[in-house]
Formats: sequence, structure tokens, C-alpha cells
Amino acid sequence: MNILFNKHMVDLASSTQSHRPIVDALASRQPERIRDAIRNHIEASYPYAMLTGKETS
Repeated sequence: MNILFNKHMVDLASSTQSHRPIVDALASRQPERIRDAIRNHIEASYPYAMLTGKETS
């Protein structure tokens, strides 16, 4: 299933899968593991997020 997100198509399956490490880290209740999972997710997502709102000429 795909949805339109900020003028780009987003695959919900891959989006959900990209959050799995965060969910697993939260379930572990280990603060360092949680922090690392969230940091890794943000760092990996940041370049894509910066592209989603830009208008193209």
C-alpha cells in the first residue's frame, strides 16, 4: 500500500519496517539501546525528510 506524503509516494511496509528497531529497543527497556535506535532512525531519515517539502522547478 502506498500513500501520498508531502508530494511523494511512501511505501507503508518499508516505513513500518524502518521503525521496527525503535519498537524493539523500547521493548527492551534499555535506555542506551533506545537512544541509539532513535538516533539511527533520525540520521537515516533526515536526508529524505529534507527533500519531501521542497518544491521542484
